[in-house]
Amino acid sequence: MTMQLDAGRPDAGPAQVIRFQPRPAPGFTSPDLIELSNWGGPGQRVEIDQAGEPLGQFAMLFRGGAPWASWAISREGAMILAWDCVSLADIGRFETMRAALQALPGAEVPALRSRTLAQRWAACPDSLQG
Repeated sequence: MTMQLDAGRPDAGPAQVIRFQPRPAPGFTSPDLIELSNWGGPGQRVEIDQAGEPLGQFAMLFRGGAPWASWAISREGAMILAWDCVSLADIGRFETMRAALQALPGAEVPALRSRTLAQRWAACPDSLQG
C-alpha cells in the first residue's frame, strides 16, 4: 500500500506502509475452556493462566484441596499436552481436552452436559472451531 504524505511537509513523498499480521497467541479454544470448567468435583479446582504469553496458556488442576497442582495442561497447536506436576511425567498428547482430562490418573471427568451442544460443535466447519 502506498500513501501520499501531507504535501505541506518538507519530507512529503510516497511512503510504503507494511502490514504486520499479529501471531495468534497460543491458548485454549472455547471448547477447551468449557471442558475445563466442567472438570472436578468437591475439593477440586482449576486455575487457568489468562496471559498466555509467550509460552501459551496453562491450566493447573488441583485435587483434594491440595495447595499444589496435581496436573498441568497446555495447548500446543492442535494438540493438548498433559503432565503430572509432582513427578513431571508426561501423561501424553491428546486431540481433545476431554481425552486429556480422561487420561489424568484418578481424575473424574463428568459426562457432557448437553450432547446436542457437542453434536452441534462437531458439525461446525473447522474454520469456526478455532
